[in-house]
Amino acid sequence: MISLNFTFILQIINFLILMWVLYRLLYKPVTQFLEQRSANIRELIEGTEKDRQAAAKNLEEAKRVLAEKREEGLKLIEKARQVAIEEEKRILTEAKEAAGRICEEARVRMGQEVEQAKRELQAQVADLSLLVAEQVIHKSLSEKDHRKLVDEYTREIGRLH
Repeated sequence: MISLNFTFILQIINFLILMWVLYRLLYKPVTQFLEQRSANIRELIEGTEKDRQAAAKNLEEAKRVLAEKREEGLKLIEKARQVAIEEEKRILTEAKEAAGRICEEARVRMGQEVEQAKRELQAQVADLSLLVAEQVIHKSLSEKDHRKLVDEYTREIGRLH
């Protein structure tokens, strides 16, 4: 059998006292430290997860805002294009109207110039006719015949116009 001697019992008692001292001095503080460390790590993981979710939410919001702004930009571009087309049509219409007015003014001016030229030509013809008639009259016609000839000639010129 096993004999228990006094040394062995003292060793067991010393071992139990050592275990109790270690438990009181080391186990509780180490356990508390490890639990606190675990809690800190859990909080960091939860905070990181919340930050990741917030970042994902912010990313989605940024994508949505970017899509809205892109759509607004496309609408602005289309609106500017429409305004440019309308402005082009307006300018072309104004240019056509101005060209029509210029052509009409040119026609009127040409008509006036033609009439002026006809009047000047008639005056010159009348002057030349009088000169010729004067020379002829002096040579062969009487004054009465001369007047008759001038009247006929001026009536003839008037009919031509």
